[in-house]
Amino acid sequence: MGLDQSLCTSILFLALLVSSTHMIVAQPVNVLMANLSSSWTNLPLENKTNIDFTAFSIVLIGGGFAPKFFCGFYCEKFQNYSNDKCLFSVVITSPDQDYWGTNDSMLISPTVVWSANRDSPVDVNAVLKLTDDGDLVLEDEDGTFVWSTNTSGKQVSGMHLTEMGNLVLFDSNNARVWQSFDHPTDSLVFGQQLFSSQKLTASLSTSNPSRGIHSLAVDDGSLVAYIESNPRQVYFEDENQYTSVQLENGSFGSFKFSPAATTQFVKLDPNGHLSVYGWTGRGIGWEPVEDLLSRDVSRCLYPMVCGKYGICSNEQCRCAEPVPGEKSFFNQTDFSQPNHGCSLLTPLSCYDSQHYSLLELKNTTYFGFKSNLNDDERIEVEDCKNTCLNNCSCKAVVFMSDWGSSNGVCHLLYEVFSLKDMSGEVMSQNSCVFLKVSLFSPRRIPIILGYILGTVFGMLIPAGACFLIFKRITKSNEVVEDYSYQVPREKNVNKGNKEI
Repeated sequence: MGLDQSLCTSILFLALLVSSTHMIVAQPVNVLMANLSSSWTNLPLENKTNIDFTAFSIVLIGGGFAPKFFCGFYCEKFQNYSNDKCLFSVVITSPDQDYWGTNDSMLISPTVVWSANRDSPVDVNAVLKLTDDGDLVLEDEDGTFVWSTNTSGKQVSGMHLTEMGNLVLFDSNNARVWQSFDHPTDSLVFGQQLFSSQKLTASLSTSNPSRGIHSLAVDDGSLVAYIESNPRQVYFEDENQYTSVQLENGSFGSFKFSPAATTQFVKLDPNGHLSVYGWTGRGIGWEPVEDLLSRDVSRCLYPMVCGKYGICSNEQCRCAEPVPGEKSFFNQTDFSQPNHGCSLLTPLSCYDSQHYSLLELKNTTYFGFKSNLNDDERIEVEDCKNTCLNNCSCKAVVFMSDWGSSNGVCHLLYEVFSLKDMSGEVMSQNSCVFLKVSLFSPRRIPIILGYILGTVFGMLIPAGACFLIFKRITKSNEVVEDYSYQVPREKNVNKGNKEI
């Protein structure tokens, strides 16, 4: 048995050397269920090779043959945190995963499908506790509270990880008191449902697990993908009278895709795409095999494809260009990364509204903007523009009309994400965008500040001189008064005589 185990370990290690599949060292564990008054410390193991593994401290094993789920501390070097920050999470590994419960065990391409503390990663030596009153609590290494299930006093008697990847706290009757399926992050696994009270929220980026701005939810019977803004901005909607959607083999809601021989999971990616991930067996682990929104949302109509204020043109990103002979209003946020968006050279301010104007972008549209141009919705384009100019919170206007008509549908934007240039495309209706800009040039600010400061100092100097003169005169008078008080006027008296 020991020889076979060593042989398998060697085979796995050699496979790693010739493959880009991600493998990590796992802390040994031999439990499928946990009782009350249990605790686990995040203790990543020392690497045994020159390959840069990422540590995983296992708490529970999900069991089953395909797939294998593990629950524990997933630790890697996230971009926005210091080294070795960890998530208490559920991961899915290779369908071919085997686990022996020894220090030589390796998890093949683990991918996080649920995490408790995505916004607050913990350090090594962090502690997970299943308390005697039934609360599952995560504390950082210094004892700082990070997260809990809030199940104290709810008759919890134990915890286990199901074969489907659901972390469950159960009572003495094996009834579920709390489960991770009720608190999804950015992914759904086979058999998991997304209900109207829940939502998926993408990570901020592929290297930052924190909560991002793209979300997916069942709302009022529709499956909607949207940007977290105020108000939210929808970029996809499937009106099918849903009460929930469930990931099944080959389908997710109304979406159909190729069934998997092993398993799949669906994930809302940081770029807003809704992807089905599968195990390809090509040595690169889990990868997208279906882009579910692609049939309805083109690449240029994703909200952040070109960042805020960025314009997507033929799948290339640029900023709004100035009218010939006039100044520029926008600059690229990062010249080396055009898809990071554009920024206003002069930020908008409610205190400077008299200098606002609207920059027209012809043949331009905005994601999620649909209109049937009903007569009761139409207004004149100038009225639409003035509505935005007179509203401090309005940042832009999307206006759609029939060709040759000056009235149409007006849509105000309070936060501007990516725009799409429709030049060269066949358009059944005229669509344009008006961006609110400030005519107040930032180059005039130093001149105006100099004028203001000069005026202020010009007033302060004479005032200061007058104040000093006044103080000097006041002080002189006080000296005279003090002297008169100390030397009173002598009375006119003759010795031995009465006062005359």
